[in-house]
Order: sequence, then C-alpha cells, then structure tokens
Amino acid sequence: MAGKTVLISSDAHDGNLWKSARNIQGVTVSPVAELNALSILQPRAIVMTTAAIDAFREETKRLRETSRTRSARKQGGRKSAKASARSRTASQGQQEGEA
Repeated sequence: MAGKTVLISSDAHDGNLWKSARNIQGVTVSPVAELNALSILQPRAIVMTTAAIDAFREETKRLRETSRTRSARKQGGRKSAKASARSRTASQGQQEGEA
C-alpha cells in the first residue's frame, strides 16, 4: 500500500478495530463523530461499517436541518427589518404630506 491512505470509520470508538489497524502504515481509524471534511477528503479510500454509514447519514441530516433553520431565521429577520423600514418610510411620507 505504498503511498495510499485508508480511513476506517466505525459508529463509535472500537478498541479492537483501532488495535488491529494502528500498526498498518497509511491507515487511520476514526469514529464517525470525529470525522470532518479534511479527514474525509485526504484518504485515497474510506471503509465504513454499516452502523457508521447510518450514523453518518443521521448526523448529516441533523446538520442540514439545523442549517435550514438558521437560514430561515436569518431570512425572516431580514424580511421583518425590511418591512419595518418600509413602514417607517411610508409613515414619514404621510407625515410630510400632512404638514
């Protein structure tokens, strides 16, 4: 495996898996909870247990939902700020017309 790297991932810390792979050059063992973009993009191959794939899907689903909620909150805040600015402008225009 000269020059090749492999990431092995499980759904949780697995002592037996880590002990089995720790002396193999180019192999990294990591639970899904510790994965990030860099750790996924660096290796040439990724090996995941079925449970790790399920955990990864659940985590990405949760992150997507959180991201959508934050985005909706930001857009809602922007819309209400724009609406209040429009109403202030409209009320100022009415006040000037009355004067």
